[in-house]
Amino acid sequence: MYQPCSEFQSSSHHTPGLSKPENGKNEFKFSNNDNLGLIEGFHNLDTINGSLNFRENHTLHNISGFEKLVSADNITIKNNQKMVQVEGFVSFKNGKSLSISDNSSLKV
Repeated sequence: MYQPCSEFQSSSHHTPGLSKPENGKNEFKFSNNDNLGLIEGFHNLDTINGSLNFRENHTLHNISGFEKLVSADNITIKNNQKMVQVEGFVSFKNGKSLSISDNSSLKV
């Protein structure tokens, strides 16, 4: 089953999440959202057969709510200047790449 890319560009300060995201071929891109501060609500998502990207969200400070995510082809968290916390990826085990870079406020 193929699902097209889901791109989130919104004037909202947080993501609404998805009540029950479907597994399959999919991608999630959170990019260039100048008002997005928090990403949450993806608690039921366990597989992404594609990419999960968080790029250039200049007010994004927290990513959470991916507790059941076990597998994704690629996860990229890049150039989110106010990012201070990434949490909730406790089940993540399978992926081709994980890249976290250029998030100047993120402390490891």
